[in-house]
Amino acid sequence: MENKLIEVFIQEVFRTGSIEIWVNQKKNDGSYNLHFDGDCVVYQKIEPGKLEEGLKPLVSLPYPIGRTFLKQLSIQTAGIGIKPENESRTEGKLEATEKHLEDMRMITAHLLKMPVMVKEEKK
Repeated sequence: MENKLIEVFIQEVFRTGSIEIWVNQKKNDGSYNLHFDGDCVVYQKIEPGKLEEGLKPLVSLPYPIGRTFLKQLSIQTAGIGIKPENESRTEGKLEATEKHLEDMRMITAHLLKMPVMVKEEKK
């Protein structure tokens, strides 16, 4: 189940040639920016209505390393069943479409009284 209290933002910073990963967490007493100080994760309160000076990304990586890291992260997370909501919806739609086409083939075959050629799915 997705935690709606944590927001993740990824930003390409062209002036520094880096990719930054920003993380904010909402708690009962407000929102916090999370960043790593080299030793531990620091929670810095975000003051409403104030400029966000002093806030830092959780991670900042040189652009080529950042792109490779994010690509590998998406591959690895998909491998353990963590996928974006839109990808899960797309897979569901594809399965429904395939089932519908199979049903239509069966109906057509019955109406035409001829054998149906059904492609076996490889797993």
